[in-house]
Amino acid sequence: MLQLPDDLLAYISSFLSNKEKRSLRLANRRLSLFFPLRIPRVFISPSYKDIEVFKAIAAHPIYRKQIKEIVWDDAKFEKFEPNDEEDDLLPEERAKNRIDFENARQQNLMFVTGGEDAFVKARAYGYDSLTAEPLSTAPVLDEKYMSLDESFNLYNRLYEEQETIIQERLDVQAFKECLTAFTELQRVTITSEAYRPNIIAPCYPTPLIRSFSLGFNYPGPWPWMPETMDETLSDITWSEMKTHWHGVVIALEALAQCERLIPEFVIDTHYEQLGIPYQLFDGPSEDLNNLETLLEKGLRRLDLSINTFSNFQNPGLRQLPRGLFKSVLAKATCLEHFSLHTSSGEHEAWRSYRMMNGVMKALSAVPLESWPSLKHITLSCVPVIYCDLVEFLRRLPQGIRSVELINVGFVDGTYKELLEKCKNELHWTARNPKLTIAHQEGGALDSRKLWVEEDIANFFRGQPNPFDGMLAGNWIQLGFGVLRDDFDGDFRKANVPDPRYEELVSPGVYRLKRREEVADG
Repeated sequence: MLQLPDDLLAYISSFLSNKEKRSLRLANRRLSLFFPLRIPRVFISPSYKDIEVFKAIAAHPIYRKQIKEIVWDDAKFEKFEPNDEEDDLLPEERAKNRIDFENARQQNLMFVTGGEDAFVKARAYGYDSLTAEPLSTAPVLDEKYMSLDESFNLYNRLYEEQETIIQERLDVQAFKECLTAFTELQRVTITSEAYRPNIIAPCYPTPLIRSFSLGFNYPGPWPWMPETMDETLSDITWSEMKTHWHGVVIALEALAQCERLIPEFVIDTHYEQLGIPYQLFDGPSEDLNNLETLLEKGLRRLDLSINTFSNFQNPGLRQLPRGLFKSVLAKATCLEHFSLHTSSGEHEAWRSYRMMNGVMKALSAVPLESWPSLKHITLSCVPVIYCDLVEFLRRLPQGIRSVELINVGFVDGTYKELLEKCKNELHWTARNPKLTIAHQEGGALDSRKLWVEEDIANFFRGQPNPFDGMLAGNWIQLGFGVLRDDFDGDFRKANVPDPRYEELVSPGVYRLKRREEVADG
């Protein structure tokens, strides 16, 4: 390789992973110069390891200029008491103990087969916990499975370190001090999904997660309040619950005070039933003022995930038009990319239809008229009335280029009708705007969805409607769309019929072939 010219070495470097580059960099000084690491993303959380790496990259004269995104891991460790006795209290009424810790460890083992040995092999050899298929990269197995006591003690040490850092605001100080060091920074992402879908295959490989020994089996942190039917949450104010969203609060404060604009702010839940509580928009607060300041600076991308704490009496989604949601978002006059995800989903539409009085007006709270530069919009897990959605699409700015509807639940109407309306009345074409629809696949994994995009464009060109079948017009028919996984970007599977079945006269209706037909392939 030393015989190759400089420009060819630089070209080769563009194709290599960081792992491959590390090996070449150790060869000699010349190769180390031509194979610099690519570090476009940096992580921070209330952990000493993440803060240490975060500050080291911010101080590096080369790597700090590569950073395009900061990811704040807002998934905090929980306190587990050493008491391991059963009691009669409900889990939510008592402190978590060693029994809960052990149960969580056993649940981790469900993602692989064969017990503890299989867990170690999956962590070490890189088996995909979702499909039991080998991953592309795999470390070498060199450590034993940690005992319950070892894992329990290590986890509690991590919890104590986390609480100390939060109390002394060490993570806040590091974030604010280093924010301006990343001169090419474009995005700040806040997420609670770092350890999901499970600790064997984490979504975000933070320095802390990568530092864990292979045999460390522990409850994956997932702190943001999940979707719940508990009516009492409707009475809690934002100030009373904001500590659960530590990273969100700190990031909004720092970005509002930062002299230069960071153009993209993302709250990432990977379509889970999580997000910041709708109570943030109920009334004035320091955090809402920080968000408004950030929007006024000229923010170009905003991904909002809102926890509506849905219940029959008071689904939080109905509160958005009544609060400050619209007036605050209207400040983002330079917005080009907007995503609204809620924890309501299709089940909220079913409840509203069942109660006959659940009119969803959440779309009216989106200030489209204030976003003349909008190019893309995503609606995810938002229950809608059919005519409201049509009117919403009609009000989109003329420059809109793409629209995504993900797990959107209709109180009435169907996707089939919607596509026909877009084609015949809104006069949408195959090119502008590009429409993408995705919904739950219905299998064992909630993270897998059927995505249909090109087939919709083909429908606008005169080909069949991908929702034109026997299932009420709200399901993608076999032969249309692609199955994808929210956490595994490499997973793609065509939505084709199972070869064991054959299609009957009615589209979308299948029966099992006779055994001899299956044997013949």
